[in-house]
Amino acid sequence: PVVVTYNYNVLEDITVGDVREMLQKAEQYAYRKSVSPPSDLTDPLFEDLVAPPRNAERFTISTSVDELLKRNDAETDFEDVDDLEVKLTLTDVVDAKDRAELFNEELNRLLFYVEV
Repeated sequence: PVVVTYNYNVLEDITVGDVREMLQKAEQYAYRKSVSPPSDLTDPLFEDLVAPPRNAERFTISTSVDELLKRNDAETDFEDVDDLEVKLTLTDVVDAKDRAELFNEELNRLLFYVEV
């Protein structure tokens, strides 16, 4: 399997609980968003036939937050996170790498978006 690692320096006061929520949102975004733009040159019926199954797992996520929780052996949802390492283990599904990139883009946006 291919493992892709992303590192983030978290600038705001973001807690473990916040990171968990952002990871979940980024994963949902990656699976929901279309990887390839629609085209007049493709037949939608054919695309459905050759596309990978919608419910196929593209990647599994492990993070430095998981390691932090194991080390402390306690629920630390309110502990601040300064640095975040995310490892995605990609599966053999055709669009796994593209989905991982969507995940990375969305997580990056969520981590650095500041609500006013």
